Amino acid sequence: MRSCLIDCLMFLGWINGLAAEETVPHHTPVVSTYVVRTGEQLQTPHVLTYELVEYSQQRGRWILPDIGIYGGGQDKDKLLFGGAGAELRLNRRVVLT
Repeated sequence: MRSCLIDCLMFLGWINGLAAEETVPHHTPVVSTYVVRTGEQLQTPHVLTYELVEYSQQRGRWILPDIGIYGGGQDKDKLLFGGAGAELRLNRRVVLT
């Protein structure tokens, strides 16, 4: 279980390094977001209930890549996901992603 999480984090760091090599205009900063979550049952036995690792990177209004893995814990099925998107600003206060 831990080796899968470590492998995912190393993979995401490698992708971040590749993306940093690309040229980006100075007026659009690149924002990288990592999300690592896990849940555990409080009563004994302390069982892992879920795990989530996600990485996304935003360049200007574009969000590319958005990849991750979600698992149900206890070696149940894993769900790999990936995608891309854009940020749409309707006005100062409303932003759709």
